[in-house]
Amino acid sequence: MRWTARLGWAICAVTLVLDVVGVSLLVANQATAVPVSPIGFHGFWSFLPLAFTTFTYVSVGALVVSRRPGNAIGWIFCGVGLLASAELLGSQYAIYGLLTEPSSVPRPELGAWVYEWTGFVAACVIATFVMMLFPDGRLLSRAWRPLPWLSGIGITLSASCLALWPGPLLLSSYVKNPFGAAGAEESIGMLGALGFGLVLSGVVFSVTSLALRYRRAGLGERQQIKWIAYFAGVHAVAFAVFVVLFNLAPALVVLAASAIPIATGIAILRHRLYDIDLLIRRTVIYAATSAAIALTFFAGILALQSLLSPLTAGSDVAVTASTLLSFALFQPIRRRIQDAVNRRFDRARYDAARTLDAFADRLRDEVDIDTLRADLLGAVARTMAPTHASLWLRRSSSAPVTSSGRRGDTTG
Repeated sequence: MRWTARLGWAICAVTLVLDVVGVSLLVANQATAVPVSPIGFHGFWSFLPLAFTTFTYVSVGALVVSRRPGNAIGWIFCGVGLLASAELLGSQYAIYGLLTEPSSVPRPELGAWVYEWTGFVAACVIATFVMMLFPDGRLLSRAWRPLPWLSGIGITLSASCLALWPGPLLLSSYVKNPFGAAGAEESIGMLGALGFGLVLSGVVFSVTSLALRYRRAGLGERQQIKWIAYFAGVHAVAFAVFVVLFNLAPALVVLAASAIPIATGIAILRHRLYDIDLLIRRTVIYAATSAAIALTFFAGILALQSLLSPLTAGSDVAVTASTLLSFALFQPIRRRIQDAVNRRFDRARYDAARTLDAFADRLRDEVDIDTLRADLLGAVARTMAPTHASLWLRRSSSAPVTSSGRRGDTTG
């Protein structure tokens, strides 16, 4: 364990050094005009979050390796962090040597070549191997043994296609592939298509494996799976925004990706494991509330504009009225959505709150002490579910009276 911990932290140190060099080159390249490629990151604020995400992966990986050396996910995160740091350093090395200070460093095109395939490999490894091995670092059963081979072959073929495709690089269109196999486009394309199909199949089967693991898991393991499922969903939403708003959200995608190793580390090390339920509930509540308010706002604008257009002559009365209506409806909508979410995701707490509210209503009108005692013991049994409950009352002129229920080690 001591040897594995040292190796994990050594990989973390190497990654940190690569990140520092990559960020230094990024600062030097900040004023350089770089030709925009169809895909990939562009600009200082797109690459800078990559350094943070890189260090997040490798530091969480080293921590998991030092605490859980038998868990393969720690080593996977260390490898992903190392690949991502090479991606950052390679991209900035190529820009510096080809555009910022031409011919100032040897073989800058190699940096662009490394940048071409390292990020793809890192993303594929996360989408396949992490999903199929989470949370204990082992496959779901022996029947899933072909899945790592399927995914590994697919990733290798796809990355080889990117590394050997002749002509300009996809991510760095200003660089010609130094290892491009001219005349072999058809063969490389066929192998790349096969590899990409295997990668997609590996992702589907890995997610299926995680879903089956969730169905068979106990309470603790289900909480672990919730952590990675939640933040993987956040990253998927961020990626969708990145696709729609390509020039506005690349940093959002990278920062969302950094949440995946953090959530995985929390789940594996079981640190504040049950906080995920509160996080999911609040996300659902505020996302649904925001969607409802936005729908009310825009629907109000359309409706009021059509009704008031003869009177307002194109003024902003409809917008103002719709804004005021949205503010007025925010709290009622939020309360209704929160009540619905609590009924669905936190039924025990919701039922307990309803029981206490009903008991409070009866308490205002009840005067018979025996009936009140029975109602109180019943409310405690339904809300706290103890194995035994007893109620002790003191009378001013006589001995104390004790009433016991069937459940509870709670005494009041």
